[in-house]
Amino acid sequence: MSEKILENQSENIKITKNIELTPDLIGNHKQELLNILTEFYTGKCFSEYGLVKSVDPSVKIIDNIISRVNCNIIFYVEFSINVIAVSIGKKYVMQVDKINSKHIIGNIEEKISVLLRTETLKNYIFENDCFRRGKNKIDIGTKLFVQIEKVKYKSIDEIMVIVKYCKILY
Repeated sequence: MSEKILENQSENIKITKNIELTPDLIGNHKQELLNILTEFYTGKCFSEYGLVKSVDPSVKIIDNIISRVNCNIIFYVEFSINVIAVSIGKKYVMQVDKINSKHIIGNIEEKISVLLRTETLKNYIFENDCFRRGKNKIDIGTKLFVQIEKVKYKSIDEIMVIVKYCKILY
């Protein structure tokens, strides 16, 4: 049975959030809300969502109130983000960046750091800074299909995952 391999699949997640704007920004409030959300989320890693690839420009204003503290306007908005939700058991395409005899280091979508322990490579031999098994060769730039075993959110800018090898793609 052949497994269908797709590039890293993303999904949309709907979020509701409060955003406060100063009165001078109200004239173009829809664009300001989108700018704030895009700057806050895009390209960042969140443990509850994963890697946020983009914010959908259709921001829905649910309600708004004037703050009693500073006269700013607080908007209650609903919007969608497009994410790669990293979780144990999911399979992804990684690109190899570095190789040594114990580990292969790579990335998924550039923001997700990947550590592949080479003991998961069955019947591969390490020689000349690459792994070989017959005609198959894993070296820098190779794309591998891998499965997530562990996930660690290092910071808002990076997720670290430990994976096991599934197959060479190209």
